[in-house]
Amino acid sequence: MSWIERPQPSPEVVIPFEGPESGSLEARASLVFKIMAAVGLGGVILSLLPDSFPNSALLTVAFNLAAGLISGLYFVEARGLDQSRPWARAAARPMLVLLAAWGAYAAVAGFNQGVLRIPFELGLAVWAFLGDASPIPTPRPVARTFGVVIAAIPLLGAMAFGYLLFGWGGVLDVDEQDLVASLQIDCGDPGAGPPAELAVSFDWSWSRTTPLPNEVDTVFIGWSGDDAEGRPLYLLGANVAADPAIKSGQRGDLGLELLGEARRGARSGFQWAVDLGKRGYQPGEIDLVLRLARPTTGTPALTVTASYIHLGIWRSEAPAVSCAW
Repeated sequence: MSWIERPQPSPEVVIPFEGPESGSLEARASLVFKIMAAVGLGGVILSLLPDSFPNSALLTVAFNLAAGLISGLYFVEARGLDQSRPWARAAARPMLVLLAAWGAYAAVAGFNQGVLRIPFELGLAVWAFLGDASPIPTPRPVARTFGVVIAAIPLLGAMAFGYLLFGWGGVLDVDEQDLVASLQIDCGDPGAGPPAELAVSFDWSWSRTTPLPNEVDTVFIGWSGDDAEGRPLYLLGANVAADPAIKSGQRGDLGLELLGEARRGARSGFQWAVDLGKRGYQPGEIDLVLRLARPTTGTPALTVTASYIHLGIWRSEAPAVSCAW
């Protein structure tokens, strides 16, 4: 009897994984992208905390969404560099250039707004570029290389210029032309003299809205008119706003300069705060009563004006209404 020896499987050969050489551009770029991913995700988490500085909710959501996505992209790029993927090595330099450009822009934009911001992104990118050249030639870009770089451009663009689209006064925000406002007064019988009370109504609506409205607008109604002795002809009586999100006697924190302009245009006036976060851009109405201060003689007249102030961006005046007796 003969025995046939079966061939034994050869021992498995383990090839050690080799990432980028320490100190090389690729190794430094991987570390830079990991830092930026951590910073971006940390910023998104911190943005969930209450902020004392008013800002557009739509812009905040858009910025954080872009920051979260670019952080994920940085992590993918860093992972590819750690594994010496050809597509990641080819994308390293363009991604560093984009990062440096973003850091420089953010520093300049902050300076123009009176904020000192250190362009650490620019410093990190320069540090990575000063790394040692790899002995392995940089691969030619492939489809995935272009995909990573092209995806990063709109995300960084949204973070840099998103305020032009998503911010207050941006493309998606309501404009002065979108407001439809009217002011009405019951002047009474012209031949009967000034009535004891005048009913005033100011209403408004919008031709379009914007997503995620927040903060507070201000409505100011002013009136000018003197009696024969030069004293105010009418005083504020009752005022009613059916919507609890329209608060009498209050104002928004934004647009104080515009509110001052409206006040200077009237002898007397009153203001209301319109909470956009609670009521959005629904139609609104404010009714008030002006009470005759004292009987008067002669031919007095009264002019009533109304202004709607949107987040300190613009002020729209309804056509003024006058009464003469």
